Amino acid sequence: MKYVLDATAIRSGMSFAGDIWHTTPLVMDEIKLGKQARDLDMIAGLSIRVMEPDNESLENVKEVAAGTGDIDRLSETDVQVLALALELGAVIISNDYSVQNIAEILKIPYQTDFDGIREIVHWTYRCKGCGRYFEEKQVDCPVCGSEIRMVRKR
Repeated sequence: MKYVLDATAIRSGMSFAGDIWHTTPLVMDEIKLGKQARDLDMIAGLSIRVMEPDNESLENVKEVAAGTGDIDRLSETDVQVLALALELGAVIISNDYSVQNIAEILKIPYQTDFDGIREIVHWTYRCKGCGRYFEEKQVDCPVCGSEIRMVRKR
């Protein structure tokens, strides 16, 4: 079976024997500090394949993430992990809720240390002051000037 690992999966210290493990260059960049970096250098050449996802998969993930509002919650690394799993037909190993949310929509199987997500979430933006909702991210509320927060859509 093929797996795509995010940074938390690699940091967890899990065994990388047996199956086919993949990750992205951005994940490798995230874990270049501390003990994991030394361990990663040792195992990367042996059992983890580092690959860039193709542009079509990246665009597909970004389109779905924009539709749910997760695009502002996902890092470029998260987008690459999702895109690579989509491209390879692989299982994602991640504890990130937004990664799992998009994986669920794209029908990408995932594994986590926890129970995983209970439902698919869509996000929107709401003003802390006047309570107005916005579909697009705003720096400040154009009506009252208050802070805008990301919230779940009802």
